[in-house]
Amino acid sequence: MATPFQIVVPEPCDCLRSEEWVRWSRRLERFTSVSGLAEKSGESQVNALVYYMGDSADNILESFGL
Repeated sequence: MATPFQIVVPEPCDCLRSEEWVRWSRRLERFTSVSGLAEKSGESQVNALVYYMGDSADNILESFGL
């Protein structure tokens, strides 16, 4: 019998610290695999990435006016 488990969303990244980015991006890669996000559209993946990165990433993306 399979045991259900809960996948925890990565904490927002402090992207100003390079050593934090490497660790965080590795966790995000694992999260996208086990959560099924890797199978979603590119748009969904980008939206999830910006959401998981936190407010500062969202503000930067908005400043591009895309």
